[in-house]
Amino acid sequence: MPDSREPGSGAHLASDELPPEAAQLDARLADLAGERDAARAEAQLVREAIEAMEEGIVVLDDEDRILFANASWLTLNGRAPWTAPGTPFIEVARGLARERRVVAPEGNAEAWTRERMAHHRQGAWRTVHQRDDGRWFDVNERMLGNGHCLLASRDITRFVGAQDELRRSEARLQGFAAAAAEWFWETDAEHRFTYMSPAIETVTGRSAEWHLGKRRDALLAESSKGEAWKTHLETLERREPFRGFVYERHVERRGSLWIAVSGEPVHDEDGRFVGYRGSGSDITAHVEAEQALIRSEARLSALLEHLPALVSVLTLDGRIVLANREFANWHGVDVDACVGEDMANLLPLAASEALRAECRAIALTGEAVRSEGEATSARGEGRHLLTVRFPVHDGSGAITTVGGISTDVSELKRVEDRIASHRDALEVELAKRSAELEASHAELLDQERLATLGRLTATVSHELRNPLGTIRTTMETLRRQLDGEAQAHERYLARIDRSVNRCVRLIDELLQYGRGRELALRSVTLDRWLTRALAEATAKVPEGVEVRMRLATGITVDIDPVRLQQAVRNVVENALQAMAERDEPGAPRVLTVGIEQRGERAHVTVRDTGPGISEEHRKRAFEPMFSTKSFGFGLGLPLVRRIMEQHGGGAEIGSADEGGCLVDLWLPVAGAVIC
Repeated sequence: MPDSREPGSGAHLASDELPPEAAQLDARLADLAGERDAARAEAQLVREAIEAMEEGIVVLDDEDRILFANASWLTLNGRAPWTAPGTPFIEVARGLARERRVVAPEGNAEAWTRERMAHHRQGAWRTVHQRDDGRWFDVNERMLGNGHCLLASRDITRFVGAQDELRRSEARLQGFAAAAAEWFWETDAEHRFTYMSPAIETVTGRSAEWHLGKRRDALLAESSKGEAWKTHLETLERREPFRGFVYERHVERRGSLWIAVSGEPVHDEDGRFVGYRGSGSDITAHVEAEQALIRSEARLSALLEHLPALVSVLTLDGRIVLANREFANWHGVDVDACVGEDMANLLPLAASEALRAECRAIALTGEAVRSEGEATSARGEGRHLLTVRFPVHDGSGAITTVGGISTDVSELKRVEDRIASHRDALEVELAKRSAELEASHAELLDQERLATLGRLTATVSHELRNPLGTIRTTMETLRRQLDGEAQAHERYLARIDRSVNRCVRLIDELLQYGRGRELALRSVTLDRWLTRALAEATAKVPEGVEVRMRLATGITVDIDPVRLQQAVRNVVENALQAMAERDEPGAPRVLTVGIEQRGERAHVTVRDTGPGISEEHRKRAFEPMFSTKSFGFGLGLPLVRRIMEQHGGGAEIGSADEGGCLVDLWLPVAGAVIC
């Protein structure tokens, strides 16, 4: 049964089984999760504040897709499918044109879409346009940090209507009539109305006759009975003309009206004051538009004031046009006094010159510039700031100023660094554990293969040795019985003998590879031992093969002589067989065996001048059961590596510089510690 604690099993270590480092990591991850939750809560507060705004707000992500839209914007656009989060902005533009929510030139929706996207790519854009339902909107678009974009749509229909009304009033004034006044009125010396033109009923819903005998103070709302009213009463007491006195009046069905009146004192033929004569007009739309504009500007001002970022607008030569409190505090100046200040007085010379150059470059290219780096405030406080500077267009479309928003991302930078550090540590630990698991798995598979091979080898050895012994005995019997005729059949008998010996060696290899017995180590001088081992291994060297030895190093090693001799013999036999297979007349056949010490390792190298080994075969040379020969089990080199690894060393194979193959057997020098 697999251990339930293996990776992927779904089980987890109990907290008391965790190593201290893992417990500390868990605690730190919990802290980071808390910081993330706090950031999410703060983001939710900002989202709720934007959600409550009357303006339609849309935030696009760095891929130009809708990240967030408040209820005002969704309602304005009928919550159409193209208002959903994730929608590309180009689809939003097409939706506006397709559903005729904008007035497209000559009804060409695609042309309007292309023009809108061209403005959008500018990064900062503002326009006033009319929708097909007649309403007017002020659309303001700005790039934010990290490639995000903010779009704000404000309904200014009332403001535009008020402006239109004012223009119509001016036209009436030019018509020689008192067309600017929507109604005319007269009062007596006690300021009671004695005349009111019929137009008053259209505005207030009260007839002209209803107003007669009443004083203006009886019509005022309580909100208008303040200092302005007292000043107006003083003007009346002095019997002076007045212009544009504005007051609020409550009427049924309409609620509040804002009225502007102007008047001239009237005297009789004897010069006695008999009252006032004047005109009045309904300016409710204009006042409401102004109030809405004031509220909107107040909200934007409050947003800038409390925005945790340095916000400024600079002229192209670096003078401050607008700045919020955060910006002023950072530079150590008063927010009310910094407008008009030259940035050269707040920054080092090189920094101020670079800022002016950047402003001029933005004005030339019309493109926003993003930068990030360490900065120091006037108080010596260091922060990591993300700054975006963008062009600001005037009424004619010219770029005369440059806006800037600098956000403190120090904590985010620290969190990112900590997360990256923890991630790297986790990846290292994971790689280490994975390597250990793979090694354990490989070792387990190797042990299972060895156990299976051992059982199979024991059975095969038992079943094959008896027939082979019978064949050998029968061959010797035939040799004796043939007596004088044996010489004629010796070639066939010798072939049988070689085949039997080859089978016996194969059985021995299988048994030795499968058993993996313990080493019987003893300390030897490698030169003398290898000389004797090579004498046995090269006793039957084929004719034409030259054996060269480069020894005399005096290295002492701890070895199992029998096992190591078997490894050397296997390598030497492979080299001799490789050179025998080389079918090139006159080609040199040299077997070179040498010893050298590299650090705390003793290396036994065996070089031949055979055909060499390909890269593909080199990679698989030590795999059990892999062989390029027509006979054998492919266990010779795997057995060599196993023997060397049992000695604390290893075996490598490659191509020799002068051609042929090079096998490098290494093991630690006596007393050395190999890590």
